[in-house]
Amino acid sequence: IAFNTLGIEGYQTLLAASLQYSDMLKQRLISFDNIGVINKSLGFTTLFRPYPSFVKDAQALLLREIKDLDFQAQSKQISVFVDDFFKFWELHKKPDTPLLDHIKSSAWGQYGKHDYELTAWKAYLLNPRAGRYLKRFVDEVIDLRREYERQLPEEYLAELRALVS
Repeated sequence: IAFNTLGIEGYQTLLAASLQYSDMLKQRLISFDNIGVINKSLGFTTLFRPYPSFVKDAQALLLREIKDLDFQAQSKQISVFVDDFFKFWELHKKPDTPLLDHIKSSAWGQYGKHDYELTAWKAYLLNPRAGRYLKRFVDEVIDLRREYERQLPEEYLAELRALVS
């Protein structure tokens, strides 16, 4: 019933805005050296992995996580950081910051028969006003990651640095 009230043009506008904002978010995230975007192609969702701030080439690291079966153990350790940071973000984000999802498997069987899943953060932007919040959202993720990393033991961060170098 809600979609009927939009009409065909309203529904088209809603879908077009969602695609546009998803693409804008992907491009903004890709501009950071330490955030890997899993699905760079046009689509309604944005799947991404905010890596530790010291990562210098997130897309190369992401590709290694997806393709290099010998890197699975290290990737699982990196996923712990990504997953725990998501929990931290949920607890510390501003109340008016839009919610995201956390998904356990974002790589969709690119590993053949191997028992390995790549977790990710998932943004689904269906609100036609979402565009005005994209910069603020990304800035908040960056700020909260900095705060999260400050709370981590230096030994743990040193382990992560060794994994990604």
